[in-house]
Amino acid sequence: MKRSLLTALVIAATGFTGVLASPAEDLVKQAAFYIGFNYNGPAKVPYWRDLQKQMLADVQKLCAGDAKCSYDKGTTVIKAAIAQINDGFTEYRSSTSVDDEDRFAEGKGPARPTIGVTGADFTGRGVIALEVFQGEPAFDAGLVRGDVITTIAGQPATLEAMKAAEVTGKPFAITYTSKGTAKTATMTGSLIEEGRVPYRLPLQGGKVLLIRIPNLFGSATTSVGNRVHQTVRRAITDKAAGIIIDLRDSISGFDSEALLAAGAFVKEGGFIYDQRFQGNDVTYKLSANGGQVVGTDEAGNSAPVSGADSPQSYAGKVVVLVNKHTVNSAEMLAWFLQKPGRAKVVGDLTAGALTVSGSNSDLINGDYLAISSLRMLNLDKTPFPVRITPDVLVPDDYTSLANGTDVQLQKALETLGVN
Repeated sequence: MKRSLLTALVIAATGFTGVLASPAEDLVKQAAFYIGFNYNGPAKVPYWRDLQKQMLADVQKLCAGDAKCSYDKGTTVIKAAIAQINDGFTEYRSSTSVDDEDRFAEGKGPARPTIGVTGADFTGRGVIALEVFQGEPAFDAGLVRGDVITTIAGQPATLEAMKAAEVTGKPFAITYTSKGTAKTATMTGSLIEEGRVPYRLPLQGGKVLLIRIPNLFGSATTSVGNRVHQTVRRAITDKAAGIIIDLRDSISGFDSEALLAAGAFVKEGGFIYDQRFQGNDVTYKLSANGGQVVGTDEAGNSAPVSGADSPQSYAGKVVVLVNKHTVNSAEMLAWFLQKPGRAKVVGDLTAGALTVSGSNSDLINGDYLAISSLRMLNLDKTPFPVRITPDVLVPDDYTSLANGTDVQLQKALETLGVN
């Protein structure tokens, strides 16, 4: 269904006609319908008509009779309602973030100029680089994981300052430290047309292969699951004794791609989308060789969802790395390997969006709501956990990383036990 048609149907269903007291109220009424009608997560959410009454009362207090009360006031009320739900998946989303994901599905970078750094605010020191994407401006300037950016355009470094500088598309200077050594660089944010796909990194002289998966978005031409199978084929050819799947800071994606990627390591697996309305559940399973994901509705109709060009089956040791920014579909990939005992999971507790899934609903102000409309069930109909609990708990340690030691990766290698 096209987004424009979906919005029209929502308007008809809610009685929203565009003649309410203010834009803020129009927006809140639409959002309340989406949440109250579609939500199927762990929180208790009122029926949509009751939710509308609650949220409209809140926005009317903010607007105080202003017939021109802006969308921003409505956004405040919506975000407060979502904060009360607090299930790890349902969130208010900007159009920019959704546009980013559309490009990630094509194997590209964000829908804005970027220098290609995933970072975190490092209290009192600046921004620590957690990933520097190959072939993007920061990588070309010499930055690596663990470097600490201290100033951006002459100002103290923060994630907000970094984004503001890179989106201009103009050159800016940074200072940073690399394992304690002070350095400088000048770079320009660019629109990245390729590169945000899984890549491999040989470790321990090639005995171990690290597969880094930045996200699990994909399309028929840029399937992440297919790329994982291709990378595993290389590991088999090179006789790698172990594989580390790095899902730290992985930003979700498509659940079917997570299952297809798991198919390179297991030959049985799947999940059920438990939908709110009877008769709408869909079951996804791996094919016999693990190289295809097949979806089947409750009426028994089946169709392939995604597949690998050359399905692989890796029999060696596997460890999965996760952290608190491993989200949703990335959590699912870890679960598909942890649950049957195929892999040990090392790292920190994950984001907590594993037990549900869903999609984006568009709002009249151009933004979106991601709503937990699908409960995730195992094939035996038991629920998914809320998050991944690692077999070996190792919290992020930015101080050690800045000094050149990735303690989580070290523990993953130790857990893998490849000499």
